[in-house]
Amino acid sequence: MPESAERVSENSPTYREFTRLYDLARQLRPTGFDRWNRELYETSGRGGFDQDTGAIGIHQPLLREELTRHPTATPRRQARALATVLNRVTQGD
Repeated sequence: MPESAERVSENSPTYREFTRLYDLARQLRPTGFDRWNRELYETSGRGGFDQDTGAIGIHQPLLREELTRHPTATPRRQARALATVLNRVTQGD
């Protein structure tokens, strides 16, 4: 069964936080080429980097509940969300 995906609004705090972290990770590890097309999706599955379109998908609970600047009740999940962003950066190189 393919995973479902819904595009995240560029005006949302979730999108802005993802973009902030994505850009920070690219500054720390510059590659000269960024294939992300600036489309972000919350997915029902693991998500990933779409090599054909350049879109990025992240599992909905991680994206909506754990990808935040503020401390959460589940620091391990927050760390996992950050690790997912870093992973998507390297997939887009």
